[in-house]
Amino acid sequence: MKVGYDIAKASRYLPPATSQEDDFASKLVNRWGTKHINFIFAARVTDALGMYKAFKKEHLYKLEINQHKNEHSEHLLIARGARYGLKKIEISSRDSRRMGRPGSRAHLGILGIYKTCAVM
Repeated sequence: MKVGYDIAKASRYLPPATSQEDDFASKLVNRWGTKHINFIFAARVTDALGMYKAFKKEHLYKLEINQHKNEHSEHLLIARGARYGLKKIEISSRDSRRMGRPGSRAHLGILGIYKTCAVM
């Protein structure tokens, strides 16, 4: 962020990172979602659905993410950031196993993904 990036994000799929948490379904949804966001918004990221991001607070307002509090802001940040030409960098980040139930607990479902994409 100090060297001029608007968004810095961790990627579980940028080599040499790995995701120990992905089961078949979460890996499929992550790849599908990332491919769609890359195709529609030319985001050019390896992990559009990852949660760890750093960004300037002003972008919540500039990208109007603050107006969609019920949507998945992590997806909006990447998609709208790409649309508005914000400078971004991905950092390789290993995803360790979570405690408790394995697999994703934040899955949007197919309808949830389309709803979020509609506001992007």
